[in-house]
Amino acid sequence: TRVQVRDYQGVSLSSSRSSQIQVNPETPEGQKMRSWYVSEGHDMETVPIGQGMASTGSGGRGELVRKTLAECADDDFGSTSKPEYCRLRGTILGFGGRATDRELWYNACPEEGVNAKVIEENGKYWCEKTGKHYDTFKRCFLFSFNVADYTQNTYCNLFNDQAVQLLGCTADKMAELKETDSAAYERVLKDASFKQFVMNIGVKTDEYNEVGVH
Repeated sequence: TRVQVRDYQGVSLSSSRSSQIQVNPETPEGQKMRSWYVSEGHDMETVPIGQGMASTGSGGRGELVRKTLAECADDDFGSTSKPEYCRLRGTILGFGGRATDRELWYNACPEEGVNAKVIEENGKYWCEKTGKHYDTFKRCFLFSFNVADYTQNTYCNLFNDQAVQLLGCTADKMAELKETDSAAYERVLKDASFKQFVMNIGVKTDEYNEVGVH
């Protein structure tokens, strides 16, 4: 059975007419769920499904409405001046371009909490945001990845904090692996590919050749 979350009078679940409901199914998943309910689930407090959920334009406040990639590509979604946010379940197919042939990071200001790009000048690194020169820099992730669900696939941009969560290491560590252990570098990327994740994404329409694209 496949159900879809919709933003209708709060939040609703819908499924197709071909869906089937089995009571106490004799499957490994069903047995595991029954064992969990008997041991602890029956004592848990139930919460209405719509409680605490915000609209798709919530900007990250509260729970987000689940959407498919096809729904994210709808002309009305993400057409405002600011990104609209939703929750997506998708599988990462790979990273933008050939990850082994391009860097997935940029050189950033070494100060804590500042991820602005730095420019090399006469052996030092200039940060326009802080207005200072530095002897060194830190690396921050910034790359695109290809994600797919059962409706379609698309590319999304991933920034440093989320990329660290996905890959399990920092950009500085990835740069080190690329220089010293290419097999380990490839393994990090491979381990993050072809896995399904639930992710919060922001959608915004930009113009390319006078055509609006998400």
